[in-house]
Amino acid sequence: MLNISGAVLSATNGGIFLAIGAMQPLSGAVLDENAPLLFDRSFVWEPFSNVGDVELLYPKAEFGIRVKMLDPNGRETPRTSAGKECGSKFDAVRTLEDVVSGTTMGRIDARHKYVERGRGFSGGTLPAPEELFLMEKPGIYSLYIEMQMFRNIKTNQSYWDTQLIKFPSVEIKVEKPPTAQFFVFSATNHGVCLEIMGTKSNSVDGFDDNLRWRPVADDNMMLHGLDLAYGFKMNLRGPDGKAIAKKGLGETIGSRFDSVKTFRDLPKGTQLTYLNIVPDMPLNTPEQPFPVLNDCFAMDKRGIYTMELQMQLFRIIDKEPYGPEPEEVLRFPPMKIKVNRP
Repeated sequence: MLNISGAVLSATNGGIFLAIGAMQPLSGAVLDENAPLLFDRSFVWEPFSNVGDVELLYPKAEFGIRVKMLDPNGRETPRTSAGKECGSKFDAVRTLEDVVSGTTMGRIDARHKYVERGRGFSGGTLPAPEELFLMEKPGIYSLYIEMQMFRNIKTNQSYWDTQLIKFPSVEIKVEKPPTAQFFVFSATNHGVCLEIMGTKSNSVDGFDDNLRWRPVADDNMMLHGLDLAYGFKMNLRGPDGKAIAKKGLGETIGSRFDSVKTFRDLPKGTQLTYLNIVPDMPLNTPEQPFPVLNDCFAMDKRGIYTMELQMQLFRIIDKEPYGPEPEEVLRFPPMKIKVNRP
């Protein structure tokens, strides 16, 4: 069961209703139940029943979920390509045969009264509002979600029938603040990926200099992070696509990156940062800072820059009877991150 905040309940249809809410953040902070839900957080929905156990079949989003959004001024918000797909065949659904050809159906049971389970629930997921709509301005938006699915009804011992159930749209208040956190993940190398985090500005693509990183893995892992010369390779392109000259600390970043093939390639005294990953406690792996980009590059013009980033670190294993030893370098593929200089 997930901890859900800000749950909104639909109207009841045949004793069945839906609860829709947002997953709480990884930090464990509890969202204000009365506050708008955040624009970049995925939603979770689950059916509940006042009439005993009910088996439901739900189709893909194009058949089963219709969404609409009004901006802070009451105007309809343009949709992304994913938003246009969502509900595109909603009105064409009359019977189960309208959706089963060439597609898959999900199955979920409505077994409990909502009041008996409190705020925690788990079920189907919905994309974050920003994935469905072009929310360019900060403010409070009104998101309307309408869903339909099929109820399995046993008419006799050997025959089941299906009944289309429509739930009237529910209104959910969604906030896009002037700034918000963002997360970018690298490709995976030996079960490890890099989580890049920062503060997203109001610009659609813009991020400020508040960048941090940490490794993430599904299994226990011991790692050594390297210093700026050996562990990072960074370049920056301006709003016009041209390379930006490095300055100060930027001239050090990546200067020894390509020389690293094994642990023996590191000179004695190279600064290493020990990073221990425990999957059940991801917050125990401390965030590591990036250098401030404006101190490393000649960012003279305002606009959206493109940071080209590549990183590497060492994976550590226990080699008996010698104890922990760095085994190999983990080099991650290059990434591109948009950086805003207001």
